[in-house]
Amino acid sequence: MEKDAVYSPFGWSVGRTGQTRSQVREEVRRVVDQVSDRWASVFPSLEGYRVCVSSPAGPSNGVRLTVERGNFRASVCVESIRDPSRHARDHQAIRMYGRAEAHALVCAEQVSVRSVQRLRQVGLVASALLFIPFLWTIAGAHSTAYVLAGLLTMVAGIATTTLGASLGGYIGERMAEGARRRAIAETSVDTRLQEDLRRWRALSRELSGTRQALVGSAAAAPFRALSPEIAPKRNPSRPLPRLATSSFSFSSS
Repeated sequence: MEKDAVYSPFGWSVGRTGQTRSQVREEVRRVVDQVSDRWASVFPSLEGYRVCVSSPAGPSNGVRLTVERGNFRASVCVESIRDPSRHARDHQAIRMYGRAEAHALVCAEQVSVRSVQRLRQVGLVASALLFIPFLWTIAGAHSTAYVLAGLLTMVAGIATTTLGASLGGYIGERMAEGARRRAIAETSVDTRLQEDLRRWRALSRELSGTRQALVGSAAAAPFRALSPEIAPKRNPSRPLPRLATSSFSFSSS
């Protein structure tokens, strides 16, 4: 398991320099077809997997595949983007990225974040309410001693509210850690989740290897010579004219 309840994430992009937009879209469509076939074979609906395919701009521009079963969630995206290594607009690239996660761990993380925020706010408000009576009694005072006491009370109030917020955050973090440990214990004994993750790891390694296939196809692309119809015609060479030579004689005087 990786950080933030994410399992075996991957991502890559391959530039398609020298290809037109239509060629890149055709190649994206071919990659999408391959990934979709493998996705359906690894996560069949007959075994309870709920597969969803979304492609707002059409399969030739990219697709997002998602799958769910129990605590298991996974997604893969294939899309065409502007090549990040080049600044020209007509340089395209193919990008693929994916990740898997456990739903119970994701929910535990979300609940933990909300708990820390709420308890921090509770500690801040509770500590601020402690000093409202003191400020109320000193508000109308004109004596120097009362003014100094009011200033000291404000400083103490600021320090106490900061301490209260920190204390509330600390309690929230301890509660969040307990919820996270319970979620980890729950997922560690989930046999279906472990089987899903085994399938995902094998598929993610296979999809990561797709990049090498694209790089190899770009490197192995042969040089395309011009066809005889559009090749420039060469005029037959003509011999250069021979220069006329004249003889000079020098007489000695």
